[in-house]
Amino acid sequence: MITYTRLWAPAFAVLLVGAVTACGSSDPKPAAPAAPVPASQAPSAAVSPSASAQLGLKPGTAATVPVQDGTVRVTVRSLKTRKTACGADWDPPANGVFVIADVLVEVTSGEFSFSGGEFQWLADDGTTADLAGFTGCTTSPLQGANGLPAGQKRAGQLVFDVKSTAGTLGFSPDLSGVPAASWRP
Repeated sequence: MITYTRLWAPAFAVLLVGAVTACGSSDPKPAAPAAPVPASQAPSAAVSPSASAQLGLKPGTAATVPVQDGTVRVTVRSLKTRKTACGADWDPPANGVFVIADVLVEVTSGEFSFSGGEFQWLADDGTTADLAGFTGCTTSPLQGANGLPAGQKRAGQLVFDVKSTAGTLGFSPDLSGVPAASWRP
């Protein structure tokens, strides 16, 4: 029979030795402060024109976005709204209005994996909305892909349940919530 003491004792000893050695220092001198970076070499906080040009696009406009393993071209082909249920068997929008986005994702180089979670509604008041659940509003939902290679495309609709159409549909391929591109209805 194996006891937990036999399993945890070696791991605890390693952690204890690591903690003790990390706390002590053989160099009693404090570290010298880093030299200031000249303004000419400091990174710029300004957004480049090409990056800002991909925000607030009109539907039908493509945005080319670098992703971890390549480049994608995303086109929001249309943004439609609906304030009522999308059928007799479906609920109306809980927040006031459905925004239905018809999207085309094309991998132009490398490969790209996505699920639809890269898209988010960004309201002008600062609130956000993720994809709505089952709404009955899509005839062809956007299907995600894993490792979609260059030259391949996926198209379909995404639905967001939002308070107001005052906002943009953002595309954030790194899932940070900071859009690399956005489209305004």
